[in-house]
Amino acid sequence: MLHIKDFKNMTKPVTTIGSIMSHSADMPISAELGRGSIDLKPIVEAGLKAGVTHIFVEQEPPFKEVPAMEAAEIDYRALKSLLS
Repeated sequence: MLHIKDFKNMTKPVTTIGSIMSHSADMPISAELGRGSIDLKPIVEAGLKAGVTHIFVEQEPPFKEVPAMEAAEIDYRALKSLLS
């Protein structure tokens, strides 16, 4: 299994762990797959090469730019393109 997500403006390593309620300045900002700064293609390719058969997308709130269901659709399309 592989769990993937995308984040905006990931220009440096981040070690902050927390919840939305304890948001800090160092905490990355969630984005729909393909709309963030993480290059997911080599990650997915490595997972498939290692035998991954299930890929889970985590889309964290808050949903400020698009509603949750639209974010899910964007994630689905992006993941589908990574698998083709």
